[in-house]
Amino acid sequence: EAGKGFAVVAEEVRNLAARSAKAASETAELIEGSAEKASHGTQIAERTATSLEEIVNAVSKVTDLIAEIAAASNEQANGVAQVNTGLQQIDQVVQQNTATAEESAATSEELSGQAAELKNQLSRFVLKGSNFSETTYSAPPQLSLSSPEDSSNWGQ
Repeated sequence: EAGKGFAVVAEEVRNLAARSAKAASETAELIEGSAEKASHGTQIAERTATSLEEIVNAVSKVTDLIAEIAAASNEQANGVAQVNTGLQQIDQVVQQNTATAEESAATSEELSGQAAELKNQLSRFVLKGSNFSETTYSAPPQLSLSSPEDSSNWGQ
């Protein structure tokens, strides 16, 4: 009986050893699979890190370009403001020139009328020793820049 008991125990030890070997083999396979997955995960993490670095670099470049665009836009806005200032100055000069031209035309008209009146008054005089008799000068034609209603005041 002791041999039989020993055989049973030995059989159980063999079974246990076989199961332990099988479990060790499965554990080794799981460890190997985990190691491969960890390696694959590391590669993915490295590629992700590289992609993120590229994205950061691209964002940096885009930020620089946007800053350049903003600076150029500011320069253009300043240029447009200077052009507007120049146009306002030109407009003021044109208005001043127009006013001056109108004043000159009015003065010219007045002088023309006064010259005609002076010629009329001078025509009454006769120089001694000359063969001229009293001669009347006609007034030169007057140029008008004003409306026809204002013509009644010419020569006064």
